Amino acid sequence: MDRQTYNIGLLLSSPVHVDLAAAFFDQIHENYSSASLSVTYSTGRVGEHNVVVVAANESPASKTRNTQEILDDLLKRFPSVRACFLASVDAVASQRGRCVVGDVVVGIRPNRRNGVIHFDAKKSTLQRRLVATREMKHVPGVVAAAVEELLDWKKQDYWQRDSVNGSIRPQFKSFRGVIASSSTRLTDDGLVDRIKTENDVLCYEIAAAHFRNESLVVVAGIARQTGSSQILPSGSVCENVLAYLNSLILRVHTDKVAQEPTLLSLHEFEHFDLERPGFRLLRLERGSRNTPIHCRLIQAYLPQQEEEAASERTTHTNQDIIAYDALSYCWGDSTRLCQPIHVDGKILFVTEKLLEALNYLRRDYEDRILWVDAICIDQSNVQERGHQVGWMGNLYAHADRVLCWLGHVQHNVVHLFSLLDTFRRRVPQEAWTEWPLNDKRWSQLWISTQSEHKLPGCDSSTLIAYLMANEWFRRVWILQEVRNAYKASIGCTAGWIDAKVFAISISLTGIKLDNQIEALMSFLPGPTRKFSQWVQEPNICTLLWKFRESQASDPRDRFYALLGLASDMKIKDKEIVADYTKTEESLVEEVVAYIFGDPVRRHSCTPTKMAQLQKMIPKLSAIAVERIVFSGAGPAEVENLVQKQNSTVWLSRATINHAWCTQLGLLDYFRFSPVFREVPDGRDTAAWPDWGAGEETDPVDGYLEYFMRESSIHDIISWDDTKILIDNDVDIVRLASRPIRQSRHIGITEELIDHAAHQGPESFELLLSSRGAEVRITENAAQTLRYCGADVVQMVLRHPKVEIAEAVTIEAVRQGLETTRALLDKRGNEIQITEKVIKEAAICSRSSSKMARLLLSEKANVIITSNLLAAVDWWFSRKAVEFLIKQKGLRIEVTSQVLQAIRWTKGAFGMIEEVLGSTVRATEDLVNLLAWAYEEKFMRILFDRQVGVITVTEETVRCAAHNRVGGDMLELLLNQQSWGYNITEEVIIAAAGNPDFGERMIRLLLIQRWNEVVVTERVIAAAKRNEDVSEGEAIIELLHSRQRQDRGILSQG
Repeated sequence: MDRQTYNIGLLLSSPVHVDLAAAFFDQIHENYSSASLSVTYSTGRVGEHNVVVVAANESPASKTRNTQEILDDLLKRFPSVRACFLASVDAVASQRGRCVVGDVVVGIRPNRRNGVIHFDAKKSTLQRRLVATREMKHVPGVVAAAVEELLDWKKQDYWQRDSVNGSIRPQFKSFRGVIASSSTRLTDDGLVDRIKTENDVLCYEIAAAHFRNESLVVVAGIARQTGSSQILPSGSVCENVLAYLNSLILRVHTDKVAQEPTLLSLHEFEHFDLERPGFRLLRLERGSRNTPIHCRLIQAYLPQQEEEAASERTTHTNQDIIAYDALSYCWGDSTRLCQPIHVDGKILFVTEKLLEALNYLRRDYEDRILWVDAICIDQSNVQERGHQVGWMGNLYAHADRVLCWLGHVQHNVVHLFSLLDTFRRRVPQEAWTEWPLNDKRWSQLWISTQSEHKLPGCDSSTLIAYLMANEWFRRVWILQEVRNAYKASIGCTAGWIDAKVFAISISLTGIKLDNQIEALMSFLPGPTRKFSQWVQEPNICTLLWKFRESQASDPRDRFYALLGLASDMKIKDKEIVADYTKTEESLVEEVVAYIFGDPVRRHSCTPTKMAQLQKMIPKLSAIAVERIVFSGAGPAEVENLVQKQNSTVWLSRATINHAWCTQLGLLDYFRFSPVFREVPDGRDTAAWPDWGAGEETDPVDGYLEYFMRESSIHDIISWDDTKILIDNDVDIVRLASRPIRQSRHIGITEELIDHAAHQGPESFELLLSSRGAEVRITENAAQTLRYCGADVVQMVLRHPKVEIAEAVTIEAVRQGLETTRALLDKRGNEIQITEKVIKEAAICSRSSSKMARLLLSEKANVIITSNLLAAVDWWFSRKAVEFLIKQKGLRIEVTSQVLQAIRWTKGAFGMIEEVLGSTVRATEDLVNLLAWAYEEKFMRILFDRQVGVITVTEETVRCAAHNRVGGDMLELLLNQQSWGYNITEEVIIAAAGNPDFGERMIRLLLIQRWNEVVVTERVIAAAKRNEDVSEGEAIIELLHSRQRQDRGILSQG
């Protein structure tokens, strides 16, 4: 069989597996061995395809020779192979993934790119992450299509059955995705699981890493899964892999595979020394448009002195290296590397956008030297990509011209370019270097050029805006590319124009620009750069924020593309370099730690995506400033942090409050530093998830002026101010324990006292020793300290300035008689015995009578109130009440409330007599109460013992008329010399309505105050309410008699 007809190759790991593969052949052609390499070949037919299978023999020699040589020998013997598969049978899958033992994974990504990643297992183990070395890019399109067809689950059963004679195979599944391969096995199952999560790796194997061919398609069978000791024999794994490959090959279109380039014809990059500033140049061979592109790569090196400063931007020079132009373009869909060009006689696949650019850049009369990143950098080599990114600024700086390619545009752009070229020719040469941007001569020339050069069908502003909508202007990489350009041109399918002309035309048309395009125009060579605000190069944080809307196909490039522009990244031993072995998440973590510090990196709100990080910079900066201020840093330390931040940093209210409480010098720094301009409204601390979300802010100077004016009104810092600090882990107790300034302290509030108790006995003791005179221990604080094992009573006794609050007395009675006695002996005059103290004493004391006598003794400050008497009576006994009254004697203030409380105790009347026997101040309330509710003997005691005259009011007499226990009370009051009022209707109504003594009281009034007794309808109505009692009729008769007498007097008159 002609070897030129074999388009499909298959690499196996064992000659035994060759026999398994041959069993899948519809027809076997031949089997033979290569003695020089100790390999076995088998050829045959699968469907319409001739397939060659090769495997190393199991011999000592086969274990030492280079595995790549097997593939090289295969392609040498079968040069027409266009699709080659590597059957890996030792793959390990993570238990966190979808794959299980026996499943098959094909190394192709969903976007049809090669999914095989080579990695260094040793470095990965040390760094606890996937350290990639190569990322394969190309997959034959016909194979990718066949793999996609097999993803249809309805066809899975088919390829599991269509082996020899249609026998049914064990059930297993196939997947496509990322396969990680290393030359040595990754033995750490935990790391395998972690890498799976971070990089979405489906499985790990050790065969593919020995091959360098870009288009090798790896099909791996899962032999083991992490967390399990089960290992599937290689023969069984190989059967599954071969079953899948058999079905896959049957779906590869014969005609289409013949159109694929052979593996021998594919370009392979030669490595160069990455320790030196080397790079490749592209010689684009002359030719006419739309004919195949042919080019060659040239190895070059940047000037030797630049090895000392890899990232320093140099001035343009062409003395030491060959002259070249650098291409700046938009890659487009980098996953679609489907357009072939010829590089060094081999085929390299590029995107459609790049193919179009090369067609328009190619000259028909001479070769052209270019630098094109997609061709001059081995994109599969992860280390080389990082190395070249580090030198990217220098590569564009040394180019004679940067060619900015916009791609295909509408035809009338030709007229715009013609207008711009006319304008260029009219501008004096010296104007490009000497005229400021605001020079009126620019606009005069522009207006005159436009008036003489009318554009058909549209105006220049519309066409310029159309061009600026091109995706090229959104690429993050172009910022570095044009910023370092010595000269630049902007080109498209409509032609080319000098970039400085395009940039100043935008300025002259007055088109409103966003951050990205405004900066880009100021980066372009010419007046817009010379007079730009970007003369001072910003730091990386400012760049990340400024260009947060920029785009990159690889999210890591949102950072790497800005490295060459950042002032703090232009040092030899810079902290962060372009490293494509890192995941986006690990890069974000590293950037956050560099800019904002470890406290922010560990914060829960820290993002994992670079685009999120860029949008959150104001918030993260505010958190960083908060954290360092809360740690006690002064202005100098804050300034060191701010140097890495954006040019404008937001301040949180919490930061300002802390500075106000601790370091007034910081407030001046915040106020006068140009960095701090805004204070977001809403939440006080930047740590809140929604802080700064609305981006509504107050100017820092205005907010500080208001804050300091309002705060200076009060000498005490409020709890609201301090609570913000507590919420941010500031030790506010320690802060409160020292004076902030002579006239101002943190206020000692109940909340602060409770907080100090929660911090523990040591913190609370600190507060007592420094601010004890202001501390009133709360019940919550006492309870908290008790749970901590602290003795609150002893704390108070150690600090005589601390007020004896109710909570302290309660703690003493809970501890028993001895503690209570000790407290009373030392601080008794400060102790107030309250109802709650009485209650706790009764509940907690084993000897309630002794505790009662102790608390109610002369040592304590007992203010007798109705509630206290009721509490003593309820929780102790009448004897305790009697003891209290006898103990306190003349110091008892007898009020109506006290009297009411005693009334409902046991033996109340005897106690009342005793109390009234003391020197009592006869208040109106007390007299009225006695008149209303007690027998006249108690009133007599009051009259007898009272010093001075007791005033009897109309209200007192009315109360006596209501009295239902002392019928003689009214007569007693009427006989008092102090009584000098007329009997009112209200008194008569009360007497007439008294069901017990009404008749008696009405007779008394008629006898003593006959002329003052006026019988009204209301009086009669009150009497009628007593008709049901014995005295009711008599009362009514007395009243009617009084009425008849009044009528008789009237008739006589």
